[in-house]
Amino acid sequence: MKARQVLKLYAKGRRDFQGQNLRGQSFKNQNLSGADFSYADIRGANFRGAVLKNTKFRGAKAGLHRVGATVWVTLLWLLSVVAGLGWVLAGYGLLLVFNLSSAEDTLVLWIALISGAAFLALALRRGIGASLKAVGTALAVAGLGVTVGAIAGLAGVATVAGAFAVAGAFVGFTGALAFVLAVAFAVATTVARSVAVTFSLARVAAVAMISGAIALYISGPLALVAIAIASGLTLLFDAIGRRAVRGDPQHIRIRNTATLLAATGGTCFRGANLTDADFTNAVLQDVDLQWAILTRTCWLKTKGLDSVRPGTSYLADPRIRSLVRTGRGAGESFDGADLRGVNLQGANLLGASFIGTDLNLADLRGANLLGAKLVRTRLDRADLGGAILTGAYVEDWGITLKTQLREVRCDYIFMRFPGEDSPDRNPRRQPPDWNQNFEAGEFVGFIFAQLRDRWYQNLYHSLLQKANLRGEVPAPPPADTIDLDHQAEAIAALERIIEAVEPSHPMTCTSEQMQLAAAVIRELETDPQNPDRIESLRAIDPDRLLDVLDRPVAIFIVTAIRHWQSPPVSSQGGGSRESGVGHRDALE
Repeated sequence: MKARQVLKLYAKGRRDFQGQNLRGQSFKNQNLSGADFSYADIRGANFRGAVLKNTKFRGAKAGLHRVGATVWVTLLWLLSVVAGLGWVLAGYGLLLVFNLSSAEDTLVLWIALISGAAFLALALRRGIGASLKAVGTALAVAGLGVTVGAIAGLAGVATVAGAFAVAGAFVGFTGALAFVLAVAFAVATTVARSVAVTFSLARVAAVAMISGAIALYISGPLALVAIAIASGLTLLFDAIGRRAVRGDPQHIRIRNTATLLAATGGTCFRGANLTDADFTNAVLQDVDLQWAILTRTCWLKTKGLDSVRPGTSYLADPRIRSLVRTGRGAGESFDGADLRGVNLQGANLLGASFIGTDLNLADLRGANLLGAKLVRTRLDRADLGGAILTGAYVEDWGITLKTQLREVRCDYIFMRFPGEDSPDRNPRRQPPDWNQNFEAGEFVGFIFAQLRDRWYQNLYHSLLQKANLRGEVPAPPPADTIDLDHQAEAIAALERIIEAVEPSHPMTCTSEQMQLAAAVIRELETDPQNPDRIESLRAIDPDRLLDVLDRPVAIFIVTAIRHWQSPPVSSQGGGSRESGVGHRDALE
């Protein structure tokens, strides 16, 4: 199916495009929210900058199509054969050290040989980039000392300085060859894992055959030894490429380069909005996700997630890729990680540590957080609906009125994290009696009361700060004059209404934001459960409400609430109408 057909049918209201062949089609900057591309073939498709909220890609096949993969493997094979021949030349040059009679030339080649060996050893342990830097620095320091000696007129120092210059050039040459070989094998493995070993063996065979022909022309036995060295080094850096693909942090530069190259020509989601998109069981090999919005995107049981181009998102961390793909993180530590918007619905996080972790906007519905460490964990607008929180440590956790806690299962929690060596076996347990547990719904009430008190304190401190600017010191308002429970409940209800209405109202311009605000106000006014909530919202400082809602449309909703706070406006005909209705009519 062509892209224009899909867009035309989508505009007419169709959302089901399951199983369609969309290879190479372009949907750049299009809005396809809510579409279903499950089991579709989207290899080579371009979704760059597209809006794909709540879009389903379950079981879809993404990445490079077969022709593109074949072209990539062929080009890289040819490039790596040329690089392999470079190893032959390097090896042949070093072997000449045994046939030289000049002491100066022998010194030059021995220094190059030792430097090359040091580079190879460090490349295996610390990666090619780090080894080049370390060996290059050592050669530079040594060369500087020798150069100073040469200036001072010391005998033979100029020859040694030249030797270090040759050694540096040799290390740079071999480093470039090593990087090319490792990246070529990593890309081949990423694009087509099934042919990776064949790719490597065929390359070594080609290098051996071409160099064998050269060996017949130049001194045979010496050249044959060089060919053997070149073949061994080629296989060695293939192994490094394989380790890079598997996520070895020592070879992260090779992996990043390989994923960049492999994603070229593959499915592109660069800059796309994939909020609440579902990729369950999808094949995502060679996909570009750089700068994409991945809020609550589902990656469960996906294939090839290790070979995507993740940009700076949470998918850049191999541990997080494994977590979102398998849903298994029991006992693991994710302390300090940026997991904003991660989808861990139903995940097994028993005893996991999230100390100082950013889980704002995360989907944790039904997750098993039994005994988890949620110390200083940020959970603004996170959804914990149906999660298990029994025994969790929640010292200074960052839940807000926007955190969803419906149907949370919790028998008890600990309000303080004692640390491993602390003798305190009851770190502020709630309920404090070990023989008591929270009754059904009691945990949410307990947390809600804490939020209410915190909200009240923040409101008072805000008033105090404003008063201090005027040189006043106000007394806290009497608690019985502000129904904080109802106000907090009203804010939470307003958030739910906005989130329910928002998906069906685009907000690309001011008029559309006003239409969304009118829909929210209409819901507030027509729902029989909302009159008390409206009264509670009237009592809230509008500036405070703007901070709580924290979204562009909030200014129109808060303006309506200001109108509610005003006296009824008399019409020209002598009648009057409620200010809230009048503002809704004005918005419409």
